[in-house]
Order: sequence, then C-alpha cells, then structure tokens
Amino acid sequence: MIRIASRLFLCIFVLSAVAYGEAATTFYGSTQFQPTFNRPQNLTTLSGVTARYSVQPFFPNEDSECFIESIQEGDYDAVIYLYRNGFNPASPLTNLIAYDDDGPEFSIGESRIATRTLDFSDNYYLVTASYYAGSSGTFSNQVACQNPATRVVVGDGAFGVGNYDGRVAELLGGRFRVWVTGNDFALTPFVGKTAPLASTDSAIFYFFQPANFELLVKVVNGCGLNNRFWVFYAATTNVDFYLYVDDVFDASPGIYYHNPLGTQLATSVADSDAFATCI
Repeated sequence: MIRIASRLFLCIFVLSAVAYGEAATTFYGSTQFQPTFNRPQNLTTLSGVTARYSVQPFFPNEDSECFIESIQEGDYDAVIYLYRNGFNPASPLTNLIAYDDDGPEFSIGESRIATRTLDFSDNYYLVTASYYAGSSGTFSNQVACQNPATRVVVGDGAFGVGNYDGRVAELLGGRFRVWVTGNDFALTPFVGKTAPLASTDSAIFYFFQPANFELLVKVVNGCGLNNRFWVFYAATTNVDFYLYVDDVFDASPGIYYHNPLGTQLATSVADSDAFATCI
C-alpha cells in the first residue's frame, strides 16, 4: 500500500507534470534480487552500506529544467541518485551530480531531486538504492521537465542512452535482455523494437509500425516459489518471429521461442521453468 502522504504527493506531481508541459515519465521498479554497490553517503563520501540498486537511463529531448520525485512503497526506504554521462557501480561517486534520501520536507520513503537543468546532449542515469543493507522493495520514480522539452526519453542500460534504438529491452533492472527477429509474409527480415514503457518488468515490441504493437513480454522473479525466473509473452500476430531472452548474470546460453510463419503455434507462452539462475 502506498502511504496516504504518498498519494497526496503523487497528486502534486501530476499537477506539476501538467505545468511542466507533460514532458514526464514514470519508472516502476524493484530492488529485490538486484545487484549491490557501496552506495554514496553524499556527493563526495561513500556510506559503507552494501545496498541493492536499480538503474534507469533517460534524457530530455530538449535542454530543460527538470525535477525528479520518488515514492517507495510500503515500509521500503531508498535513496535516489542522479548520474550524468555514465554510472559505474564499482565507482559510485564518479559522475554523481545529485541525490536525496527523504529530504527535509518528506517522510521516510519519499525523495526529491529539486529542479535543475538537464541537457539533451547528456545521458542521465537515475539510480534507486536501498537505504539499509539487506533491504529491498518497490518504487515509482517520476521525471518531469519544463518546456521546451516534450518528451523524457527512456534509455537502455546495456548500450547507453545515446545509442538506444529500442532493439534490446532490459528487464528486472538490466539482468535480462530481450530482443526479437523474424520474417514477414514476403520473407523480408525484420528486427522488433520496443515502445518506451518505463517498466523494469515488461516490454512491448512493434515489428513494422511504431503504433502497431505486436508482442508483450515480461520476466517474473519466481525464485521464492520454484527457484526459477519465469518468461511470459503474448503476441497478436501470425508472422514468423524468434523471441530471445538472455540472463546476463549467468554465463550459460540464453533461450529462445519461435512462432512459425502463418501460424499462432507459439504466440502465447507461460514458461515458469525458464531460467534456473537464481542467486
């Protein structure tokens, strides 16, 4: 449950986002089972706390004044960090330009990075890290920018924001990479591209036209139930496609799913035995 104060806070953010020309996006995520780093105490000092973190690259489509808000759900307490032009968990102070825990005006579990200028030519990385060692939880982070920005562009952590073209989706905080290839009925090959959802769990692919979505994919952490990561997907097409899923934390080969041309033999899959790679 989101705190009552957080609900009011979310309403304030929505009103602020409207004032900011609707150049806004929301990142929903979790730090559960994510990698760890020595989280910063401030801009110049490390805390010594080994914290789980989630990272989301982004940038505004024009140089703009932007602000960032975070709501951590339930009893989860996190710190948000903003990095410019690179985030390296092995060097957590490098490129760090702003951070906030609870801020002077917020209760535990609510954070804000105040309005500041973000440049279109730079890549930004919003990192959410647990305040306490060994803790994890879910969160919603919002980024909103003033005019002239009209979009907050969601990036891809594997290939860098500036090179992001939607060919590879990263799920569960970058642990799983997902991509699609195939052939249409003229036997013309294609590469699927993702629509920017700002989700760390799910991805939507289009094959031919950006407004014509073809495939929804999500990876579920089922480690607490059967010691597996699960892959679910549903497609609204009968073209030939291969869906590839790779666990980058594990050296074993990834897996793929195939739907043959002109069929719907494998357009809806619930694979609860997909990856035996739980840590």
